[in-house]
Amino acid sequence: MNVFLSRFELLVGIEALEKIQNTRVIVFGLGGVGGSVCDMLVRSGISYLTIVDFDKVDESNINRQIVACNSTIGKYKTDVLEQLLLDINPHCYVTKITQKYDLTTVKNFDFSQFDVIIDCIDDVKNKKLLIKNAKKSKAYILSSMGAGNRYGIPQFELSDIHKTSEDGLAKAIRKFCVLEKIKKLDVVYTKQVPVKNLEKVGSVVYCTTNMATIIAANIINKIIKGEIKNGDTK
Repeated sequence: MNVFLSRFELLVGIEALEKIQNTRVIVFGLGGVGGSVCDMLVRSGISYLTIVDFDKVDESNINRQIVACNSTIGKYKTDVLEQLLLDINPHCYVTKITQKYDLTTVKNFDFSQFDVIIDCIDDVKNKKLLIKNAKKSKAYILSSMGAGNRYGIPQFELSDIHKTSEDGLAKAIRKFCVLEKIKKLDVVYTKQVPVKNLEKVGSVVYCTTNMATIIAANIINKIIKGEIKNGDTK
């Protein structure tokens, strides 16, 4: 057992930690939410992680993204995050896929090899595509909703998509799930009313990171409880 996990092992025990280490996770979108999710999962024992993003670090990312510093501007987010995760745990198996998930690349992804699919994609069209295909697999999927345009004390929560409100992105995904007859989809969202009429999406680190915390905590606790099993997801 890695020494850095010893404090967590005190809480959950060696058996639970081994379950976590054997769970295979893929994360789509490495921005303010997705990048922090990956960081927390590896620090919590996840040892098989696939990271997917096509984008490079921009200076405007620095206020909220774990991959973004002045020294990483212009670098691919997958490259930066891979280096960070391996620095945390050199024994972690990180697979990086530097491409966009869309109709042209969907054939490159085999979800049967994953136990958990985490959707942190911003693009609504491709987010719907990912959800639709992920729900065809046996993997557990958790999807992030809107974290932008909010700056108050974070109040994000885990919910079924059909029970969400006050979130424009969740509304679009909720309608999509009805059309596709997707009866259940776990999401993390907030009822906090966003700031409106902005030229671009505004953001702050404590909101994106709070959402990431809830996503990571939900995944880890489901593994511990046996709700997510290696190769057999309920």
